[in-house]
Amino acid sequence: MRTLVAAALVAGLVGSTSADEKRTGTPAEQIKAIEKDFKARMDKANDEIGKAEAKDRTELITKAKADLGKLGKEAAALAEANADNAEITAPALAFLGGQGGMFAGDLKPTYKKLIASKDAKTQAIASFVLGSKLLDESDNLPPAAAKTAAAEGETLLAKVEKDHKDVEMNGKKLGPQATDKLYAVRNLAVGKTAPDVEGTTLDGKKVKLSSYRGKVVVLDIWATWCGPCKAMIPHEREMVKKLKDKPFLLVSISADAKKETLEKFLEKEEMPWTHWWDGQKGPVIDKYRVQFFPSIYVIDAKGVIRHKHIRGEQLEKAVEELLKEAEEGKK
Repeated sequence: MRTLVAAALVAGLVGSTSADEKRTGTPAEQIKAIEKDFKARMDKANDEIGKAEAKDRTELITKAKADLGKLGKEAAALAEANADNAEITAPALAFLGGQGGMFAGDLKPTYKKLIASKDAKTQAIASFVLGSKLLDESDNLPPAAAKTAAAEGETLLAKVEKDHKDVEMNGKKLGPQATDKLYAVRNLAVGKTAPDVEGTTLDGKKVKLSSYRGKVVVLDIWATWCGPCKAMIPHEREMVKKLKDKPFLLVSISADAKKETLEKFLEKEEMPWTHWWDGQKGPVIDKYRVQFFPSIYVIDAKGVIRHKHIRGEQLEKAVEELLKEAEEGKK
């Protein structure tokens, strides 16, 4: 039975179908309906999380992920059942390759079945989506598993770049998208030196990331409208306070369209650390190929990316280990 909190996330969503109800219509119509439901529920969840007290946000996020995950699994099942029909698999894969697949668990078996499809377009898009997922996952796997996942992902995307470059997903050719992904694995993967980039502080000063060498740096690329980003603030505040005498720097990089939006938010929310404003298409968003928020990079004192997209206690533990490592390196 759905809890009251989860029910509140979907209450009042006109035209949406409960993830527990059987959907009607043709498979193509069902995919469109799933996309519509997902967006409505995501918007509602972000609104609820943004307005909630800090102590309630984690529970709201957990329940929203479970509800949204059901829609991702529903789309995956439809794609598998219609594996040779690009009219259905293409939009399903585009949805799953974006936010739709974020909360649906391990969908690699689905993607591999679709790569084996008789339909060339389905093969191409499934290869792109799986390759992208493998590269994303490799950042937070143990070294041996990370190497295997990254190699498989790079192979899939290199094939898309070479053999399927003109196939389109969401109206965009896969070739340039694969090239972007390959840039990421070759430049933004764990173990790579963080690409230097120039950011802009709130007082308009230009600062290069490389100027922070010697410190453990966390890049938190976020936006004030992002519920999960705001849920991180209380812990970030405690972490910054705890590590105030250590060679550590938290840099929050805002993707808000207007700097004034960020400034007004900071007037009400205590965030006593370094802030850059990047806008929607700034140099950080571009060079770090940001696809979702928050995007987190943990960089060691030598400027090497050591962790990506971790939060909470996991983030704090990673920072403390890197600070210890930096201190031992001085001995």
